[in-house]
Amino acid sequence: MTTAGFHDVVAAFQTPSTRPDPRTPARVTVLGSGIEGRALAAWFLAEGAEEVRLFTVYAEEMEALSRGSITLRGEGPVGTFRVNGERPSIEVTSVLDTAVADADVIVVSGPVLKQRTYGLVLAQHVKDGQIVMVANASTFGGLELAHWLRAGGATGDVTVVEMTSMPFDIADEAGTIMLTRRRAAPCGVLPQSASSTIERLALHIPDLEARPTILHSSFADGSAVVEVPALLVGGPAVPGAIADTLPGAHPAGGGAFASLLGERHRALISSLAAERRMVAARFGVRDLPEDEEWIEKVAGSTEGPGIRVVPTTSRAIAQVRDGVLGSLVPLMSAAIAAGVEVPVTSSIVAMAESMLGGDLRAAGRSLSQIGFAGLDPDAIRARLSGGAA
Repeated sequence: MTTAGFHDVVAAFQTPSTRPDPRTPARVTVLGSGIEGRALAAWFLAEGAEEVRLFTVYAEEMEALSRGSITLRGEGPVGTFRVNGERPSIEVTSVLDTAVADADVIVVSGPVLKQRTYGLVLAQHVKDGQIVMVANASTFGGLELAHWLRAGGATGDVTVVEMTSMPFDIADEAGTIMLTRRRAAPCGVLPQSASSTIERLALHIPDLEARPTILHSSFADGSAVVEVPALLVGGPAVPGAIADTLPGAHPAGGGAFASLLGERHRALISSLAAERRMVAARFGVRDLPEDEEWIEKVAGSTEGPGIRVVPTTSRAIAQVRDGVLGSLVPLMSAAIAAGVEVPVTSSIVAMAESMLGGDLRAAGRSLSQIGFAGLDPDAIRARLSGGAA
């Protein structure tokens, strides 16, 4: 897509809508039935959505739903929610067009690469008035979804919501989904004129924090700033790593994610956070959290309420890979646009590539790949606000 062509794409999302303010979302479709998708579907049903559909085409995800219910425990709506039973229940489907046809809200869940795929396959099916929310979008997830919707031919008057992180941490304990509440999840909207959409969604997901623009919500994503150092440097994403790789570190398996963080981990997190703030400032975003606020939100407490459990090795590897693809590589692309260097972020990405394999930089989300190639921060901000670049 040419630069001029992308200007038209962004303009389409920035044109103030002429449709009336929609009612409280009643029909919700969640795309992706991994643990995040299942948790979100049950959450929406628990919080008053009239109809909830859960879409998947994967046998592994179908298997997880074969018991006929989804059980939530912990900090949040607690209960067991029926699947494909008498209403109220969650309807599971593998037919995309019917799954989203009359949905008020379409939630895209799952890892970064699936989010990208859903953007393309949704393009021919979204309609005027629908809200498409990217859950756990990380950095520039909403911009990427908007890009692929338009690239795929979407023409409807659609609102895109970027929820950069989940409002809760999730763990699977023998088929039961355990929730740990986090601090409010930053959210941005395209077009900016549709900011009231977040207020309506907050009736179902109360822990949403509206940010002034979608750039503000993206740069507020501190998940990988904390998770990647904790899990990759002597953590559970490195099978066989000794617990004292860094002085001050504590061994995995003690229960609390926060116990993975030693003094040197915190220094590394501080360096990553400083680079993120520096790049964000070039884009006019200067209200990012302090280091300890990010750590508390992502890592949780060491005991009592708010404790986040240490993930299994397979989930830790998935979280590191997704954090690099969806948060650190996008930050590097923004740094290139801003003309600044981010050596610590670049080094962590290089280390992840070496340890996990794959060209993560090429596969990761970047501004240049979603239509902003060659633009500086001022030009990008102008396009996103509907102004002339």
